[in-house]
Amino acid sequence: MDEALGMRVERQIEWSDPRLPSTMTTVMNFDSYPNAMTWAQTHRLDGPDGAWTATERGFMDFSAGSSGLMVWTGEGAYEGLSALLVGVVTDTGETLYEGFLFEGGLPPMPDPVEPTAE
Repeated sequence: MDEALGMRVERQIEWSDPRLPSTMTTVMNFDSYPNAMTWAQTHRLDGPDGAWTATERGFMDFSAGSSGLMVWTGEGAYEGLSALLVGVVTDTGETLYEGFLFEGGLPPMPDPVEPTAE
């Protein structure tokens, strides 16, 4: 297994929603195995009216592609907004994002499932 911790990347994203600023800063940790990779990332989008922060978890099967789920929270002018986006890497290496923005936050996570009493 190989790993990388704290890898920082800045890139430009062309979002379909103008409320998402185009400059995305990412800090990434990943573990790479012979046929797969897992990662945890934090992201930030900064714009003149506000910002967004996100966490992401994802995986890549080197023979079948990758997928990651981003959970975004708005700040400033975007306070009170959230977004869920799925990032998928195409065969050409381009990352496509799909999902939606909505008012409010996500529902709380339920308590962990307890074993059934027998």
